[in-house]
Parts: sequence; structure tokens; C-alpha cells
Amino acid sequence: MIIRTLQNTLTAENIKKVENGESQLKRVFTKIIDDLGIYYKIGLSTDFTGKLFNEITSTK
Repeated sequence: MIIRTLQNTLTAENIKKVENGESQLKRVFTKIIDDLGIYYKIGLSTDFTGKLFNEITSTK
């Protein structure tokens, strides 16, 4: 379900376009790692994957 939902985003040409030495996809993953990675390292058991999916698919 996640792959199907993100398929258009992940296959869009803009996601691979390099600006300032990195792609949009890399910036997204870097932001996720920077903001959420610390919680995984300390062993916090929160469903970040579900929250991230809800944020990505929300229609704000």
C-alpha cells in the first residue's frame, strides 16, 4: 500500500533532479534521518513509520 501510494512521487523526474549537489529524494531522507533517527537510536518505541505515512498522504 505504501509503495502504491508513493509510486508517482518516487518515479517523478523532479525527485531525481540534482540541485546544490543533492536530489530532492536525498533531502527528504536526510531530513527524516536527522529528525527521527535519534529516537530509534535511544530505543523509543513510537510508530514513526505510520506517522510519516499519514503525514505524506494527508491532504492539508
